[in-house]
Formats: sequence, structure tokens, C-alpha cells
Amino acid sequence: MAHSHNAFGNPEDLGEYLRNTYHHFPEPPAYLRRVARALRPDGRIAIIDFHEKIARDQIVRDAGLAGLRAIAEHEFLPQQHFVVFS
Repeated sequence: MAHSHNAFGNPEDLGEYLRNTYHHFPEPPAYLRRVARALRPDGRIAIIDFHEKIARDQIVRDAGLAGLRAIAEHEFLPQQHFVVFS
């Protein structure tokens, strides 16, 4: 996956940013489907959440069910996943 110096890329293209809340959602794929429909064609959603609360693979799986794909991942947060989807 691509890595950039600016973790969010162009801030104007970032449509949604979730930090440490994703694991609370009762139906994450349904939420991500709604976000995906609302994003601009070049828009992105960044999800940051704790390793201990939700597995990275679950976030990626949920996003895939919503038609999103991981376009960047950052590892500078030692206790959190940080994945950007488009």
C-alpha cells in the first residue's frame, strides 16, 4: 500500500475520519456503505482504532463489503491501526 508523508493526503479529499470509535458501531459494514455512497469520487475515509478493540483485518473486511479498498496504511501509532480507504 502507498505511504505518504502526510497521513491523510490532500485534506480536501478526506470525506470521513474516524478515531477510536469504529469498534463501537453496531453494524460497521452498513455504516461504511452509507459513507461510501456519500464520498466524492476521489474522497477517502480514514479509520484509526485500537489493536485491542478490533482487528485490522476486520476493518479491511468490513470496508470491502462496503465497496471500499485500502489505499494507504500507516504504522506510526504503536497501539492503533490507521488505514485509509477509497
